[in-house]
Amino acid sequence: MSAVDAEPVWSVTCFTIARRHRILGLTRLHIRAAADQAIDSGAKIVEAH
Repeated sequence: MSAVDAEPVWSVTCFTIARRHRILGLTRLHIRAAADQAIDSGAKIVEAH
C-alpha cells in the first residue's frame, strides 16, 4: 500500500475487550489514552479503527 500524502499517521489498530466489559465504555477510554500518548510523543495525525 502506498501513502496518500506525505503526512505521517499514527494508527491504533486493535483492542480486545471482554464481552462483559464492553458496555462500560472501556474501548473509548483506551483509544483516547492511546491518542493522547501518540500526541504527547509528537503525532500530528492519529487514526483508530
